[in-house]
Amino acid sequence: PVLQTNSPNKFFDALAMGKAILINQEGWLANLVKERRLGLCHHHENQQKTITELEAFLNHSTKLKTAQSNARDLALFHFSKERAVQLLLFALDPVKFKLAPTDGVYILTA
Repeated sequence: PVLQTNSPNKFFDALAMGKAILINQEGWLANLVKERRLGLCHHHENQQKTITELEAFLNHSTKLKTAQSNARDLALFHFSKERAVQLLLFALDPVKFKLAPTDGVYILTA
């Protein structure tokens, strides 16, 4: 059922490629897009608002480049293979494998 509304793999692929995000679902991924300035969220109740925001976003190169950079940084520092291994080792033995403090993304993905 969850894949009927969106594809999280596509979201993470876009992050890894450093692409700005336009997400069409509410939830923790939409919150991440907003909080991390990764792109835009679709307004279901007002599609024209989404179109207007998208046009302005695409025409503002600084906002676009910032979203792209933020996406890539998030992928590298929070969703990389290395980070996943750190989290797994910490979950298995928190005394032996210390975990560097995070800024909350781990909590969202745990």
